[in-house]
Amino acid sequence: MKRVLSFLAVGLVLTMITSCGSRIQSHGRLVEDSQLASIEIGVSTKQDILFALGQPSFEGAFNSGKIYYNNQIMIKEVAGKNKVSDRTLFIFTFDNSNILQEIEVRDQSTDLQIAKIDKATPTPGENLSATEQILSNLRRRSDQ
Repeated sequence: MKRVLSFLAVGLVLTMITSCGSRIQSHGRLVEDSQLASIEIGVSTKQDILFALGQPSFEGAFNSGKIYYNNQIMIKEVAGKNKVSDRTLFIFTFDNSNILQEIEVRDQSTDLQIAKIDKATPTPGENLSATEQILSNLRRRSDQ
């Protein structure tokens, strides 16, 4: 019986230790160097890119002739927030005939920083507390 309990205790301790590590997550489409080797500017078409790399993360708006492949590695520390550890954005630009004209690669150091707002987006108007909202609704109902 003692032996079973000691195995359970060791198993519990190992589970607790391994669950306390940080977690690494990959978001988006990872573009490998071997995939890029088959792509040639001025020769490859949009269909060639889609065949080699798969569906893009998103396409440019308003017929801009661009497709984007985004990949970012997020690390979540124990009891912490997600933090971007690495980010790569590939931008493929095509002409009107869907022939590749340019490949732009942006990483975390060359890309724009996007501000994240943790709270609700501010809106014009009154900011009422929960109590004030309840009283306002009760007044509105009594006026009807």
